[in-house]
Amino acid sequence: MQMTGQTGQTDATAVPRRAQDGVAIRVRGASMVFGTGPQRHCVFEGISFDVRSGEVFCIVGGSGCGKTTLLRQIAGLQRPTSGEILFEGAPVTAPSRERAIVFQDYGRALLPWRTVRANVRLGISPGSVSRQDAEAEVTRLLAMTGLAAAAEKYPSELSGGMQQRVQIARCLAQRPRLLLMDEPFGALDAMTRQSLQDELLDLVAREGITVIFITHDLEEAIYLGDRVMGLGANPGRILTTLDIALARPRHQLTTREAAEFIARRHQLHQLIVGH
Repeated sequence: MQMTGQTGQTDATAVPRRAQDGVAIRVRGASMVFGTGPQRHCVFEGISFDVRSGEVFCIVGGSGCGKTTLLRQIAGLQRPTSGEILFEGAPVTAPSRERAIVFQDYGRALLPWRTVRANVRLGISPGSVSRQDAEAEVTRLLAMTGLAAAAEKYPSELSGGMQQRVQIARCLAQRPRLLLMDEPFGALDAMTRQSLQDELLDLVAREGITVIFITHDLEEAIYLGDRVMGLGANPGRILTTLDIALARPRHQLTTREAAEFIARRHQLHQLIVGH
């Protein structure tokens, strides 16, 4: 399974992908406060939303609105000061292999002394499958993410876009049901970024993974998302949650020229920048 290129797929008969039944993530009244007294800082408060199984849910907002902190809490790396976060009905209290996280800083996320193949293999739980099956799974993921020819290279020999592919492949090796992405394409050039956006959408359509995608880029959120939640800052709170009625598969040119895309971009810009 080869990931697609910059323009994505172009089947004119495609219809918007619908989420599966059920809720993957439920956030209820989550607040996060650091410090006490004069040093007290409320990052966000009273955050409540659901993420449906199988959807791409984008969270967008300016610096200081708590996007990354919220994502870390969904991953189980941090606990909210108050409120609760549920994953498939169970409280999130610690990290889980069912929830994989892709960081923006792909350079630090990879082990420089390991080859691409060895980095991806780290995602497979030791002892969970035979060595032969593990190698077969790594080979499959390398082919899926366009890394087969780079399997024996080291991260320093790869471009930024290819390094990010390695991180995504390693996360997929965990076989997660939820993929958490913290501005994963923010440090890449425009062409590479668009290519990886389309590859992500192709991967989600094929694998059926739920995605929560953090970004500060309004257009990226609208292009990728089934829904987009906009956050205000100081403290972070929900300004709006928009359904994105754009047909899938999406296309870097025609989708961005669609009236729905332009209308949603204006709506988000007025809400977030105005706030």
